[in-house]
Amino acid sequence: MTLRLRAPLPWRAAETAEPACREGSEDLAAYDWDALFAVGDDGPRLREGPRVREAPRVRGALPPPAFRGLPATPGEAADLVLGAGDWAFLQPARAPADDGELLDLLEGFARDLWWEGAACEGPLYVRGVFEDGRRAVQLWRRFAT
Repeated sequence: MTLRLRAPLPWRAAETAEPACREGSEDLAAYDWDALFAVGDDGPRLREGPRVREAPRVRGALPPPAFRGLPATPGEAADLVLGAGDWAFLQPARAPADDGELLDLLEGFARDLWWEGAACEGPLYVRGVFEDGRRAVQLWRRFAT
């Protein structure tokens, strides 16, 4: 999907941003695309990181994000701004239950972008929002200009 962001979203850095867990709260993590994915002839795949056992399989662990933050309040200096414009966007029907499901979601998003030939640039953003009484997770990546 394409998200047309009409106004920039400013964020302030937070060393340990708590996941959005109350109505209207948000969190953001930015991951370096090239650190997450290796692109081969069959598209992007997650790079192998430290191994984690998740019965019945073993899966690489999600690396720490390059940026972790919370929404900047009006008048507060922003450490990162998601600029207005067009973004590749995904919000699954339910938030991933753990890092393993999040890794699967990230790789699926990357592969869909590759398959569609979507030219994107910059980090991969994982935005958490608490809306309608539950946590939702969104994946964002800026379309190349």
